[in-house]
Amino acid sequence: MATIRPPGSRLSRWAPGAVMGAHAHAAASLCFLIEGGYAEETLGRRTDHRPGDLLALPGDTPHAQQISAAGALKLILAPSEAAIDILQAEPDFAQAPALRSETVAALGRRLARELAEPDDFSPLVREGLEIEAAALFCRGLRRERLPAPPPWLKAARDRVVGQLDAPASLDEVARAVGRHPAHLARAFRRSYGTSLGEYARRQRLETAARLLRTGAMPLAEIALTCGFHDQAHLSRAFKLAFGQSPAAWRRLFV
Repeated sequence: MATIRPPGSRLSRWAPGAVMGAHAHAAASLCFLIEGGYAEETLGRRTDHRPGDLLALPGDTPHAQQISAAGALKLILAPSEAAIDILQAEPDFAQAPALRSETVAALGRRLARELAEPDDFSPLVREGLEIEAAALFCRGLRRERLPAPPPWLKAARDRVVGQLDAPASLDEVARAVGRHPAHLARAFRRSYGTSLGEYARRQRLETAARLLRTGAMPLAEIALTCGFHDQAHLSRAFKLAFGQSPAAWRRLFV
């Protein structure tokens, strides 16, 4: 088994069906899956990953990977000492956990952009984002240890996800699940780490980003599909969230 000492944070693109045999990294790392998918064997278990996943890997932990038929684009982070200290203080980190969080996924895209389009300030920006990623990762793991959301709260989340083209208000969702709006708002933030409205907004932007990178659907059609008033509305919201226009984002994946 090989031990790899990576050169630092970097984007790594893998061909469809590629296989990486058992190996280990000398230092702890985090991996964002930006595009595609892969299966990983770590500590005797197999896990399948999709875009938006963030994986932690303690130093000297053997693992192997099978890339999906769609290939994979990964962002490998070599955290600073400060970020590693944050990660290693979390008991679950030793088990090489994985986390899916819209907040963390958005952070991964920002980091990928700093690597793909660097300027004089990118090293400082990346250091701050890497520390934030470590902190959000640990916060997400702790939230996962909370009791599972009740069925009515999952139904509220599913209603938001299922109505991206016609977003419902907090009052409408609360009526649909038989709860007071204030009760729904508190419970949703406690379980999902964000407000219901912000969760809906992120889902709309996530869907727009996926449609942009995986097809040729016109921007105006994507805007309507994802619940934006028009193409200009989508462009403003997308640039605020991703730091670039929808057209520029699409060019990254063409």
